[in-house]
Amino acid sequence: MNNLTKEKLIRTTGGDRTVHVFCCDYIKDWRISGLENIDKFKPNKMKTCPDCRNLIYIFHGAKDFDKHWKIYKDMFKNTHYSRLSKLFINKKAKIEYSNNNFYITTKTDNWKIQLDILGNATLYHGNYNSVTRSENKDNYQKEGYHEHKNAGNTINACIGHILRYNPKKADKIHKKRRNKEPTMADIL
Repeated sequence: MNNLTKEKLIRTTGGDRTVHVFCCDYIKDWRISGLENIDKFKPNKMKTCPDCRNLIYIFHGAKDFDKHWKIYKDMFKNTHYSRLSKLFINKKAKIEYSNNNFYITTKTDNWKIQLDILGNATLYHGNYNSVTRSENKDNYQKEGYHEHKNAGNTINACIGHILRYNPKKADKIHKKRRNKEPTMADIL
């Protein structure tokens, strides 16, 4: 007996052995005997279902995929799978959904994509201390977020902005601003 689980990806046991997520419309009426769970997904070596490809990549980063897969499916339908692959496979980002916000965590940064009632997206970046981050010190993250105004107003644009964001380049810009801007001590 094949014991399929939602916590793993699924692939067909015959034919081209295409990889699917458990909620894929294409396989929903298939017999369980024609499917198997896979322990490790190899994106460059395994064929993915074109109908659920985006969800396969989100599955790798989503902490709450089984709970919110319908939201992920709807909100990321216009995002190209290659961006999701770069974010969740290459960068090993994690994502979680809560109250119309997607929280994305990468190795160096925290992000929030906030959606309004029309589905427009606003990208926020986690506050941090650029001095301690540039010195590779721990605990450089601070409370809260600040808006990245040039990120665009779609989820696709926000994901692209996250992928292009370079922490070292941002730290240099912040350092340059710190050196130019007078402090209150300079004025007094």
